[in-house]
Amino acid sequence: DCAVHYLTGLTDKVPYDDCAFVDGLALPRLAMVIGGNTKKQFITRENIAQWMKAIERLYPKPQSIALTFSRRTPLEVKQYLHNVLQNYQHRIYDSGPENPYPLFLEHCDFIAVSEDSMNMISDCVATSKPVMLLPVSGKTSKFKRTIDILLKRERVAYLTFGNNRAPIYELDDVAYQIIDRLK
Repeated sequence: DCAVHYLTGLTDKVPYDDCAFVDGLALPRLAMVIGGNTKKQFITRENIAQWMKAIERLYPKPQSIALTFSRRTPLEVKQYLHNVLQNYQHRIYDSGPENPYPLFLEHCDFIAVSEDSMNMISDCVATSKPVMLLPVSGKTSKFKRTIDILLKRERVAYLTFGNNRAPIYELDDVAYQIIDRLK
């Protein structure tokens, strides 16, 4: 018997059961994968308004949204997003023993990810789903080179969905390169 560790909007709470968290949402499904504040980057209400405007323009009647956060996401950002999403069928995962994050990516039709987490971006582009980058305030050059490559490949785009849906999963190649160098 699992505890429910997420909020729902316009739906009843459902126990976490395999794919029930996401599969209980109407089609098409949008996964929102939100990072959090760092020393140089942060999420503002203006950022969120910009995200929602883009999502509503490209995804005019989202049937449902599955939302997850980083451990770095401030409480006020989580609460604000929950309020902004009240007119949408949505589910928000926000901690607990069984993280449905991999299911978000597998079972949603579109993905929107904040630009402040390279791990989250990498997870998203490893799928075959269209990926939208959500800008945050403040800047860092930390991820610029990788994001520029993804933009050039059209795997992602800012405030719109990337045109290229080919998954980018290079972990195996990196592992083989490391093994070769250790020989």
